[in-house]
Amino acid sequence: MTSFQLKLIAIITMLLDHMGYLFFQNVTIELFGQEYEIFRVIGRIAFPIFAFLIVQGAVYTSNWKNYAIRLGAFAIISEIPFDLAFQGKLLDVSYQNVFFTLLLGLVGIRQIMEWEVKGKKGIGIVIFITLSVLAELLRCDYGIFGMLFMLICYMGYKQKTMLAVWTVVYNAFAGGTQGFAGVAGLFIWLYNGKQGLKNKWIQYGFYAFYPVHLLVLAAIYYFM
Repeated sequence: MTSFQLKLIAIITMLLDHMGYLFFQNVTIELFGQEYEIFRVIGRIAFPIFAFLIVQGAVYTSNWKNYAIRLGAFAIISEIPFDLAFQGKLLDVSYQNVFFTLLLGLVGIRQIMEWEVKGKKGIGIVIFITLSVLAELLRCDYGIFGMLFMLICYMGYKQKTMLAVWTVVYNAFAGGTQGFAGVAGLFIWLYNGKQGLKNKWIQYGFYAFYPVHLLVLAAIYYFM
């Protein structure tokens, strides 16, 4: 399974998750003696895949700073669509979209890598922890939970089977609907390390999908 295919799975499950949040909260299923919202269950798969791909980018990209600039730009672009869809306001700084979390994760992982080369990995870890606390204080989507998962992805990026197991265990520990995010471990395990289809249109199309789909969902929700 290529990174292109992983991204497709991630954006589709993310779309279903957001549709479920806005329109289909009453569509439920009983699992393990509890009732869950079906669309939210499926949607839990998205974030672990996005986080895994961010770490892959941190490790293998030729210019991580350009990567960070793109994430930062789309974090800013996405904030108004995010707030419209989930806060019902044009701008609400009380909760930030997931691009901010992914950006902080990317920067944190790179700091660990760069200080590790200098023989001072501990400094990188301290920086990562600081950024994780910042993600929580800013109330970025997934917050410190998402940051720590990206750290897990970095620790296990050379051991795909173990990382898949960690994905299941870590999300199961969170409990509730988030426990179903462990299914993403299967897709991570199937990853073959190849990019698959790639060009500038596809690359920016994946970035743009986030703010665009939020705008469309918000428009449908408020004008129904």
